[in-house]
Amino acid sequence: MATDVADYCRHMGADDELTLSRFLTYRQITEHVIRSNRGRMFGVAGDSWMAEFPVPLDAVRAAIETQRAIERRNFLLPEENRIRLRIGLHMGDVIVDSSGLFGDEVNIAARLQQICAPGHLVLSEAVVRCVEGHIDVAFDPLGPRQLKNILAPVSAFSANLGATAAEAGDVACEAPMRPLSHDRKPVLAVLPFQIHRNGPADEFCGEVFADSLVNGLSRLL
Repeated sequence: MATDVADYCRHMGADDELTLSRFLTYRQITEHVIRSNRGRMFGVAGDSWMAEFPVPLDAVRAAIETQRAIERRNFLLPEENRIRLRIGLHMGDVIVDSSGLFGDEVNIAARLQQICAPGHLVLSEAVVRCVEGHIDVAFDPLGPRQLKNILAPVSAFSANLGATAAEAGDVACEAPMRPLSHDRKPVLAVLPFQIHRNGPADEFCGEVFADSLVNGLSRLL
């Protein structure tokens, strides 16, 4: 799982102190989600980092939870202040040591992240084949992509976070929410909690509490 912050330099140029504070908070959120899904974070460098997971399903769940947690925090911010992540996912054998992850599969994940739209995630076909049918998210094919410094084209997919697998084909990523109909379950929204103190640590506590509440409610609805 390769992650970086979209338009990081632009945000830093507009307000470096505020951007750094939000970035550190978002990275803490990501670390929490990764650990919760049995993952380990490696190679933190500037505005990017890598993580590895024992199985692809854990990685995909972590990526989806991360993007949704970040978007909940962005909900109350003006569009120009919203920090969004790009995430690329690939699977294969890697070399692991104390300083990071190495190997061609790691490079592919990083290249998939580079072609990802902010706020979304791009997966290789190898990952999609492993998780299809096990997670209720639709995957939109992007076709074979020639990635920088990767010899063979990689078949890529974008996770459609706005549609379930059952709705694939008739809901686009940027489509507006459908009105509630009698044959659809009601929707409950949990807005981000506001911590009236300063510091990334306090903001992180509010985010963790919101995520815990959402996870608890999801088991009841």
